[in-house]
Amino acid sequence: IIVQKINTAVFKRGITSDFVVVTDHLTNEGWEVPRAVPTEAGAVDFVDQEGSLWRAMTFVESDGDKPLNSESPDLYTRYGGLLAAMHASLAKLDHEPHSIDHFHDTPYIAQHFIDFADKLPDAETKAMADVLLDAYATLELPEDTENQLIHADPKTDNMLFRSGEPFTYIDWDTLMEGTIWVDIGDMLRSVVEDSVLHGEPLPLAKLQHFSEGYRCVAMPDVSPEQFQEWVIAATQRIAVELGMRYLVDIVDGRDYWSYDETQYPTRYDYCAQRAATQITIYNSLSQLLAPGDAHV
Repeated sequence: IIVQKINTAVFKRGITSDFVVVTDHLTNEGWEVPRAVPTEAGAVDFVDQEGSLWRAMTFVESDGDKPLNSESPDLYTRYGGLLAAMHASLAKLDHEPHSIDHFHDTPYIAQHFIDFADKLPDAETKAMADVLLDAYATLELPEDTENQLIHADPKTDNMLFRSGEPFTYIDWDTLMEGTIWVDIGDMLRSVVEDSVLHGEPLPLAKLQHFSEGYRCVAMPDVSPEQFQEWVIAATQRIAVELGMRYLVDIVDGRDYWSYDETQYPTRYDYCAQRAATQITIYNSLSQLLAPGDAHV
């Protein structure tokens, strides 16, 4: 059994009932996922004497660590296929979750960003704001993609592995309605960022394998080239969204992001550097879409 304290500063109490609904549904779909363990009174969560919110869930046996070949491009084919299969299962569930307000709501975030861009403190951050707004205006994804339930944080740290193979997802507290491109972009943005931060070349093979793994399960009638373009655009869109959020955090007073004060002298330094990293991700991926360049 896993007993978990829920961060109510971020999550609404209703996420526990969402967890029950989604894990019941996925279990019926054949997935092995954690299940809620009720209190003796039959409740799915519990508020202690200090007002903290707790819940319990079953423990799913797994390898405990990522496989030794976790950086292998071939493994990203399985990542893509696993996410596509999860999306197919979630698309069958009709449920309105208690989502974090405007989480990955890119149009809302962009409008909110416009309202704050003029308040940025210097020429450097204002120049980054202009880059992000121009980038947002040019990104295009399929307009006919319907909203459905998505994980909204499908990074590899939220996968479980057995015998080196990913087989399920955990951490459903970010469950939300959105398009598949949010999950695709969110996962791959973190992969690209790891390379950018370490000064390594873009992980082209990983992007290609993930894209093809997802496409073969979910959209076999779309050409690999077209689907790869959408995957890249989805990754860029999340990078732009995050860049906007980091810059807004400099001026709106909410202090959404925590940071290591031993590495960054001020919140400004942290947010400005993180925003610049997202712009680097966007620009690096744009090179893959330049006319005359080969696809990933």
